[in-house]
Amino acid sequence: RAVSNFNPQMNIKTRDLKELVEALERKEEQRANWFQMAQKLGEDLDSAEKRIAELESRAVKLPPELYTIGDLIRTQDNRITDQPMFVVFQKREIIGSDEHSPSRICWVWDGEEVSELRARRLEALYQDGRDTRGYDRYAMQEVDEFVTACFTEHGCKDYLRQNGHNLRLPYIYACGSFRNNEYQLVRNWLAGIKVEAE
Repeated sequence: RAVSNFNPQMNIKTRDLKELVEALERKEEQRANWFQMAQKLGEDLDSAEKRIAELESRAVKLPPELYTIGDLIRTQDNRITDQPMFVVFQKREIIGSDEHSPSRICWVWDGEEVSELRARRLEALYQDGRDTRGYDRYAMQEVDEFVTACFTEHGCKDYLRQNGHNLRLPYIYACGSFRNNEYQLVRNWLAGIKVEAE
């Protein structure tokens, strides 16, 4: 009745008015709940951002070289070898014996190796059973000597570029790592790291 006093065209029943007020109260309660939820979500977001910052501050930043090594491990030719360890070897001469197929025969006079021509003459005399007094004859054997190992062939090539001039007949060989769990663990970890953009 009171509403129609102000505006005769509005004729609202009391029951309808109660329903509208109740609906408005429900909406107000719903809005308050949403506001509380939004506040809680905001607090959760702040907490998550702090946790992320804390974790990032403790995270180890990997040098870019490790990403490069990982990429090379994934993409290189493994020379038909499972999880290879690329090794630089050089040839080294040791004194052997005639019975073990020497690489060459070396003749020495007074601590110095003689010329190739004199060595051939001395060898001919020796084979004839003639006297070679004063000269020492050595059967030289070439053996492979380990120099360094790398995870990638590229690493070996870098090493040879920097230090190859100090080595005698260097070469790269892909050695297997069968049952070398320690090496395989590190190699697989390197192969598993991806560039951060990936």
